[in-house]
Amino acid sequence: MAKYLARVKSLKSDFLVFRVLKVPRVENTRADQLSKLATAEELEKNRTLIVDYLDRPTISEMDVMDIDVPQEPNWMTPFISWLRNGIFPEDPEDARRLVYRSNRYQFREGILYKRSFLSLC
Repeated sequence: MAKYLARVKSLKSDFLVFRVLKVPRVENTRADQLSKLATAEELEKNRTLIVDYLDRPTISEMDVMDIDVPQEPNWMTPFISWLRNGIFPEDPEDARRLVYRSNRYQFREGILYKRSFLSLC
């Protein structure tokens, strides 16, 4: 549903008038049947069911390319500065705390990762 909502929001600006109408239940029986099918545990015998298989999604995802934009400092900035360049904070207490806490993180290929028991490195 989130993909459909995003698609509607992206197309909304292409129209002069945009209205959302409620579909009466009588006209929406097929959607009701599908929703019941999705939540049903077991189908009753002798029921006809129309199932349509799609070979591709009805909404395609757009390819998004990451752009390197200078980011404002956040909680990761001191860790990245220390692990990448060896730069400490000016305050000695912050520097000591940073070295202690930086053992929990790993900086690989420009990305800061949190170490875990399952990680190989």
